[in-house]
Amino acid sequence: MALRFGGSAATVLLVALVLSGTDVQAGVNDRGFYMGIRALPAVSDAANIAIARGPGGTFKQNGDNPEFTIGAGFMVGYYWHRQDLPVRLEIEYAHRLQLDYDAENSGPPRVGYKSDVASDSLMFNAYVDFATDTPWRPYVGVGIGWARNESEVLRTNLVTAARATRSETVDNFAYSLQTGVRVAISESWVGELGYRFMDMGEIESGTFATGDNITADHFSHDIVFGLAYLF
Repeated sequence: MALRFGGSAATVLLVALVLSGTDVQAGVNDRGFYMGIRALPAVSDAANIAIARGPGGTFKQNGDNPEFTIGAGFMVGYYWHRQDLPVRLEIEYAHRLQLDYDAENSGPPRVGYKSDVASDSLMFNAYVDFATDTPWRPYVGVGIGWARNESEVLRTNLVTAARATRSETVDNFAYSLQTGVRVAISESWVGELGYRFMDMGEIESGTFATGDNITADHFSHDIVFGLAYLF
């Protein structure tokens, strides 16, 4: 349901971007304060998966990785064009879902791990906008901030079928690199279509009673669909 809603919202926004009239003033993007929302469908990766103090044997990852995930965010920013700076500064909060990854240890005993990850982030973003004589304005940007990865891991002994569950939350330094284009849809609304790479730090299972602990690095490749209101 969430994926269908996110896809529909992104489709509507993309159509609005494409059909936005060139009669909208090119300078509409030059106004200062703005706030808005973002849909963040992404290809996310739990990379460098490793096990500490495992049952022995070979440790390997199973299933699909990277995976399609979904997220949404809210941002507040200011464009400094009136101060003769082509720079936007922004604070953005986002929540992401559906990063799942599986792994297996050959043992003995054979053990399987299934992890579900949800993430929150608070980023401070800086963009450079490139003015054109049209409503379309390309940009590049960087961001730094905080990411919290919360994982729930199901550990299954594949011989005895014994199960245990652990939840763990890890706070990380995060950074992002991004590029895209903003377009004036009306005198007060601006759409956005972009790409963002984001390093969201480490995912950890926590230590099970058997002593094993799974870690991974969380990377995300976002397609950014945004809509902002200009004040």
